[in-house]
Amino acid sequence: IKIQPLDLADLGQKRNGLSAVESTGFKCYPAVYDAQGPIGTIIQLRKEIDLEEIENITIEMHLSGWHRIGGGQGDKKEKWNPKTRETADHSLPYLIALALVDGEITLESFTDEKISDPQLRPIMQKINVIESEEMTNEHIGELPNWPSITEIVLKNGKRISRHSGIPKGHPLNPLKDIELEKKFMNLSCRN
Repeated sequence: IKIQPLDLADLGQKRNGLSAVESTGFKCYPAVYDAQGPIGTIIQLRKEIDLEEIENITIEMHLSGWHRIGGGQGDKKEKWNPKTRETADHSLPYLIALALVDGEITLESFTDEKISDPQLRPIMQKINVIESEEMTNEHIGELPNWPSITEIVLKNGKRISRHSGIPKGHPLNPLKDIELEKKFMNLSCRN
């Protein structure tokens, strides 16, 4: 292995017209960044559906997201049955089931009691996560946009599909000051 000298020539240069600070994302939810879009999409879709009517859910995502949180590392069994906080916040099936049931993802979403909630496992078994070449191609770039498509099939055959768009908190869809303040207060002013 030949070690290359450290090249700092581009240090401080803008990427996509944004400085390093401007191109920094803030996660809207306390979970891995790859899950931000699908979580936001599910929270919106849950307002339109009855949880009991869900037949199955498919989430298409970019290769790195599928690999990290959708079972793409040969870790499907662990992702569909997390036992620790570290596994749960990197398990898309857990995060999606939880968002459907609770309508939010908070730090309390990762307590031992919540992670072992028996209500979540049957929902998680209805979730399929797949890598999409289209989403992978859309994700590539200096400032990735973390795309996903969520499709819910209801028991009556109706299909509801949504593209996540650029997730809230991404540099191109930033959190508002009030949202950042609320996040800070929720994370720092705890009992």
